Amino acid sequence: MCFSLLEGALASCGVATKIRFCSITRIAEWIGEVAPYSRAAIIVGESGPSLLAGVREKLVAHKPVCVVLGEGEPFNDLFSLPDDIRIAVGAGSVGIAAARFFATVRGCKCAALPLSPSARGCFEEKASGRFAGYPMSVPDLVIVDGNTMKGFSSAYAETALSALCAEDLRIDAIFSNGRREEEFPYDMLLQCEDDEQGREKLFCLDAIFRLKLRNLPPFPVLQVYEAERRRAHFEEEGLAFALLHRFAAEEERLFSIGKPRTYFVPAYFERAFLAAEYAKVLPTQLFENICVPTAKESFQRVCKFRECREKLLTNAKILRQFVNSLSINYFKAGGEDIRAQEKRFSVAFDRSAELSPLVSVAALAREFGILPNPCWSSSDKQMKLNTYAGTDTEGKTTCFAAQN
Repeated sequence: MCFSLLEGALASCGVATKIRFCSITRIAEWIGEVAPYSRAAIIVGESGPSLLAGVREKLVAHKPVCVVLGEGEPFNDLFSLPDDIRIAVGAGSVGIAAARFFATVRGCKCAALPLSPSARGCFEEKASGRFAGYPMSVPDLVIVDGNTMKGFSSAYAETALSALCAEDLRIDAIFSNGRREEEFPYDMLLQCEDDEQGREKLFCLDAIFRLKLRNLPPFPVLQVYEAERRRAHFEEEGLAFALLHRFAAEEERLFSIGKPRTYFVPAYFERAFLAAEYAKVLPTQLFENICVPTAKESFQRVCKFRECREKLLTNAKILRQFVNSLSINYFKAGGEDIRAQEKRFSVAFDRSAELSPLVSVAALAREFGILPNPCWSSSDKQMKLNTYAGTDTEGKTTCFAAQN
């Protein structure tokens, strides 16, 4: 079922990637089909060197050149590789993203070897980090070997964030005059366990999720997840699981006891600056996410909240039941629990409202005054402006400067 759904998702996105579920020992066979008699570059992240020797041995006929990259490390050094390389083989999310970037620039073929049951790095449309925004071609080949994959629990919780995204799309469709909804097959996650078949099924579900994200706006929880990963230097067990629980709890809280405050006006300016500092982006990027409603629109939104509240609360309770059921498999696979860091994840939920253009749970909480306004004086505002902006001789703001 998952495999046919993945084929459908690839076709609907116009992605021609060949995905092979087989032992990694067959890599030479499949790469021979994609790029016969071509020299290869093998690019791995810091978690992949243990695999490097075996892959290099299998590809000896392709005269491989090997590169090890750390997460967040720029890809500049890749372009000192020989000009006769005609296929880039990326192992792990970092290696896959780097191989795709290299293949796009060089115009050669690309193969991906996921080291965990996650499609991270495989289907994102644009590069991140130093080359953020650069469009990348998809891999020509992905080899999925469930027998060698590690990190089931982290990938499991990360894919489960699709449940929160589906909820935000439903809520946005109600409160923003019917934007389209999208279904993610996250219910199938409850069938996945940490064995060979379960890892391959999890990879399929994650790949479907990431393929659908290509045509959707940024989601609050995913933006927060990436911001927290950067702040934790990319590797932190239990992060996705903690965010999943926190955001699900906030949704249930909003529709069970949330009470819109009359005549409340959110401090959009201050909140955008705080969210920009949190996510390490320019405030101008987040201003584009904020659509300030008129008084009439605010009143209509409150009426819609009261009208749909019971139904939305039912959906929130179903989501919490799903998360609780998923927790059994997560902990069974050895997943870590960092939910006790309540202040950290409270701030994460608060900041998420400005990180997406969707009328999400967090955005509604902001509009209804459930998320408090920052207490800034006029001097605080001016100081923030001076931090991010250039000023002319009369002290007027002229432009935003890039944040280093």
